[in-house]
Amino acid sequence: MPIATWPFGATAVATAAAAVAAGAAALAATAAGVTAVEHDPSVTSVGYGGLPRADGSLSLDAALMGADGTLGAVAAVPGVRAAMPLAAALAAEGGSKGVAGAPPPILVGAGALAWAVDAGLAGGKDGRGGEVTLTPHARRRWEAHVAAPATAAAGRRAHATGLQGLGGPVEESPLSDGGRGDPRVGSNSGGSDGGDGGNGGGGCDHGGPPPPMDHTDTVGLIVRDADGGLAVGTATSGAEFALPGRVGDAPVVGAGFYASADGAAAVTGDGDRLLRHLLAAGVVSRLAAGVPVADAVRGVVAALAAADPAAAAAVVAMDAGG
Repeated sequence: MPIATWPFGATAVATAAAAVAAGAAALAATAAGVTAVEHDPSVTSVGYGGLPRADGSLSLDAALMGADGTLGAVAAVPGVRAAMPLAAALAAEGGSKGVAGAPPPILVGAGALAWAVDAGLAGGKDGRGGEVTLTPHARRRWEAHVAAPATAAAGRRAHATGLQGLGGPVEESPLSDGGRGDPRVGSNSGGSDGGDGGNGGGGCDHGGPPPPMDHTDTVGLIVRDADGGLAVGTATSGAEFALPGRVGDAPVVGAGFYASADGAAAVTGDGDRLLRHLLAAGVVSRLAAGVPVADAVRGVVAALAAADPAAAAAVVAMDAGG
């Protein structure tokens, strides 16, 4: 059964579970679940609802990986409301074995958009069908940041991931997170099954002065299908008001996500710091060595805490047995 990060991941879990029930394989179900979150405008850290970069532009990251090594990822892609369809298409077009003539498994920036346009996945510089990529809420938040950067970005961590209120890294078991709820969501977790009400990366547009953004979160989703196949996917709009071109850990293999026949893991947190520690690959390598999933996550989180006590992370993981 699926498991995802953060309360807004409930949408991903429900969508993926329905897809699996209808007979979809793990890879397709994962892509569907993550894409559903990307199209939710109330989530301000993923997809269409995401907050922009310092120049007011929205750029997105997404990645998809199967237990057989199938891989597709895009990073810092402008002009689209959802990046997972691009990552999924890259995976489908040869992302498993480097098929001759197929696109590479990872594309970034304007090159990723150009490929998407050629492939019929995007309509041009403004995205599919010329659609606008910033919600009114996101535009107001950016305008507030331009007018008063220090105020608009209040509460952000130094590297703009905002898991503030945490005394240290978060593992996959429920821990206090400053009121945002269990970072896990899924049928086999103890997490919330609802939206955010202003927390967990979401935030509906209620008008009035835009409140300061206090965090950014990646949606990470792990799915096991009816045949025991595993897949993992991630998506994010990245750190709000960051430098254009900035990429965190979410679309980086081994850092933000990893999958093999032994299990899968997804990571959310202080991406600029977590890139150095390859947490997702570390969890899966422990699973391959026969370590129980909870112990595998705790071990990696403990190693992170020892190496970088200031880093904050949340990890979801699943072993081959689900």
